[in-house]
Amino acid sequence: MTQLRSTTIVFRYRGSRNYVHITDLFDAVLPTDGREDVTDLRMTVHGEIQNCACSINYYDEDPKSTEGKLRGRFNHQGRRLWFDLKESSATQEDCERRSYDEKLIFDGCNIVGDQIMYRGSAPFEFIELIVAMNKHLLSHLNADKPGRWVFTGIELESTFSEDATLRVRFIHNFRDKLFKSEVYGGDRMLGYIYFSLQ
Repeated sequence: MTQLRSTTIVFRYRGSRNYVHITDLFDAVLPTDGREDVTDLRMTVHGEIQNCACSINYYDEDPKSTEGKLRGRFNHQGRRLWFDLKESSATQEDCERRSYDEKLIFDGCNIVGDQIMYRGSAPFEFIELIVAMNKHLLSHLNADKPGRWVFTGIELESTFSEDATLRVRFIHNFRDKLFKSEVYGGDRMLGYIYFSLQ
């Protein structure tokens, strides 16, 4: 196994959160050029990332590491890459903030049964939409369960969709610990998103 490169990045907290939001982690890990060519993405979170300064490391093989709080792999332009993300020694006091209002996404959604559709026109990216949609759907379907919804993982065959309608459908509850939903762009299934209730 060879470490191909390491990048240091400083994130900003979103709103009143005291951790780095998954949508920022997603954007930082994936390549900016040719993002539509990313396939077979697997990403899991292993604890809140509370330090805004982090290193993202890329490998040519699975490092089988258990250190990174964010770990996974993806294919990009014919090559498979593995990654992990590790926190630096920065403190929360060092982190800047930016505004973020999920309600703008919630307001563009319609829940029918076990699924949620987005038809709004707010200027949000694909990952921002599906994370907020799934959180809103799970909160609606499990209104009687106390706790906080936390993103734990995603599996996508494709990370890019120009379809006008994004849809997330809840499909499975693993002992009230892990909740699995399908992600669709139009009628095409793109993959799965996982949340836990903590």
